[in-house]
Amino acid sequence: MVATTRECPCYLPLNPPADEPVMIPSRDPEPGPEVKIVALWGQNPAVLRMERVATGWHTRGAAASHHEITPPEPWETVGFCYRGAEHPVVDVTPADGSGDA
Repeated sequence: MVATTRECPCYLPLNPPADEPVMIPSRDPEPGPEVKIVALWGQNPAVLRMERVATGWHTRGAAASHHEITPPEPWETVGFCYRGAEHPVVDVTPADGSGDA
């Protein structure tokens, strides 16, 4: 039997990968300070990602609309796409811990 991957109207998969560590922000506790950048699983972090700031998680990337005036979000809402579906997120913090994606 072949496993099927459900896809969201935003074109990202809804099922988390079986072989990669993921977080579900509405269910899982906020990661420690070593995690500085996360992205929805299946999304290119250069295009859209969430970066930790002092007051929450801020949207960044080439597709971030009005990021200069959009307030940071709490961890619990980080996994939702623009279509309102919840997705797993992955840690995409660079190996050197710099926070520069």
